[in-house]
Amino acid sequence: MQMLAQGIHRLELQHQGRTRHYQLYMPSTGKPPYPVVLAFHGAGALARIMLLHSGWLGRAEHSGFIVIAPEGTAPKPDEKPSFRFNPQLWNLGGTMTSTATRNADDVGMVRAILDKLPSLVDIDASRVYATGFSNGAGLSFRLAVELNDRLAAISPVAALPYFNAGPPPRPMPTYFLIGSIDPLVPWDGGTIITPWNKQPTVRPAVLEQLQRWTKENQLEGIHDVQEQTAELEEAVLGKDEVAEVRYTKFFGLGHHWPGGRDVGVPEEILGVRIKTIDATERIWDFFQRYQLRSQPLS
Repeated sequence: MQMLAQGIHRLELQHQGRTRHYQLYMPSTGKPPYPVVLAFHGAGALARIMLLHSGWLGRAEHSGFIVIAPEGTAPKPDEKPSFRFNPQLWNLGGTMTSTATRNADDVGMVRAILDKLPSLVDIDASRVYATGFSNGAGLSFRLAVELNDRLAAISPVAALPYFNAGPPPRPMPTYFLIGSIDPLVPWDGGTIITPWNKQPTVRPAVLEQLQRWTKENQLEGIHDVQEQTAELEEAVLGKDEVAEVRYTKFFGLGHHWPGGRDVGVPEEILGVRIKTIDATERIWDFFQRYQLRSQPLS
């Protein structure tokens, strides 16, 4: 069963009394049932940026999976979204995103998309993955907890883990990526100034937060550096037979999708961009190691 033709489909659904939009790319490659990657844009960005500028459309076509890029919620719904003045956001709890998104139920919206998918295309429900950049990465962390029963693995890029709803019901395989000189999510923590509210905010050290996430996922903490080059450091922070938490830190990279195309935001705001990395391929390689299995929750 396949109702959708190859190509990009701009779809919508009603949720929480609102019309929510998402883009779905159906590859010409692969065969049913298709794996699914949910890809969430960063604050101020759009679904097409996740598909095109972050490389997910090309990777989906090359590897034969469906990629879905939903649209966040802008504070001024009747005006055109813009990076600085009307940024689309995901609701991560807290006033910075709950108020701006008018308490959007983004977790429920994602669940509704997944519930609708089988009527559109033959998907493999055991191979559904979530990734995102910045604010969108924060949503993928949140989904690991609150949509735990539907995801096989997550790969957040440049955001801190989500701890507001307790630990994941089952360990969630997690691959985290970040730049070493990210000005908004500094590796060593510290005070940052966002492009939106211009107010100083103190951020904790990234490694400490990832180690806490590892513990929340019921994995024994380790720090096994598996790759160390002039370009990157990759390490495993916890691993067992069903899950692992690992990270890659790219040296000299600012607050960007590693290897992503220029989205028009000056490097003075988000730091240095590096074009020679292919984070999207790395993430897909990680996702392919994991499949959701039915198991009793402790």
